[in-house]
Amino acid sequence: MATERSRLLASEDPGRELFRFDFDEKVYVTVGFLLEAALCSVLSWISVREGSLSSYALMTALSCLFTLAASVAFLGPRRTIAAITSPRRQSASLCFFGSALLLFYVGYVHSSDFIIEIASVAFLFGQIWYTLSYIPFSGVFARSCMSACLLMCRWNSEEDEDDEPPARRTQYSRV
Repeated sequence: MATERSRLLASEDPGRELFRFDFDEKVYVTVGFLLEAALCSVLSWISVREGSLSSYALMTALSCLFTLAASVAFLGPRRTIAAITSPRRQSASLCFFGSALLLFYVGYVHSSDFIIEIASVAFLFGQIWYTLSYIPFSGVFARSCMSACLLMCRWNSEEDEDDEPPARRTQYSRV
């Protein structure tokens, strides 16, 4: 096994052979990265409880990095980059990784709790959007949930005599 690995690393195209692991090795490395991500998430929430939002921001961004490393370890770098940059989820990936970088920057440079909270909310929305981009038909579901929430907020803000919610038109309702 060791001689085969050294032969692969010394081959003429080391970039191609470097990530050829058997399935057990991929699972071990992936589980290790995911455990580190989970530990960082737990530590980030402990730091919130202790009142250190900058530590929360740094640990949350580090957890995101470990999760990405787990994906690279399991799928390989080419398939991971192809999945992230596919046209269907390109904007969600940009939003998610941009908000993770923003959260890291804000946690590292600024000590203002308000700015860290805004970056954390942006990261949460970016993470939800990125996660939903991997689920088929989740965009339709998210849009219908958001329109229902906006409709209910508008209904709750109006001072009507009747307590009936406004009629909601769907794509299946008749005109």
